[in-house]
Amino acid sequence: MELVKGIPITEYCDQEKLSTRERSDLFIPICHAIQHAHQKGIIHRDIKPSNIMITLHDGVPMPKVIDFGIAKAMQQDLTDKTSTHNFSNSSERRCTRVRNRRR
Repeated sequence: MELVKGIPITEYCDQEKLSTRERSDLFIPICHAIQHAHQKGIIHRDIKPSNIMITLHDGVPMPKVIDFGIAKAMQQDLTDKTSTHNFSNSSERRCTRVRNRRR
């Protein structure tokens, strides 16, 4: 597992005073990363700005999705697919988690 040194995406965007277009351009690779993980059958379950870090590679901002500690496998054990995600039925799962917390 890689140690990601960077700053949260919201902090980076504010610090660099990015325009809406620049923020959108930064967000596209995040969407691709999440989609890739979902296609592999894993749901992150805790996507938030503090779990999207921005690192610089040759001066170019590179977003990294971190903290898969509460990820859930869709169809198999996490040990079978440790680097993947899937967001199908995410709103249903979110509602279930909220109901479970209230108990």
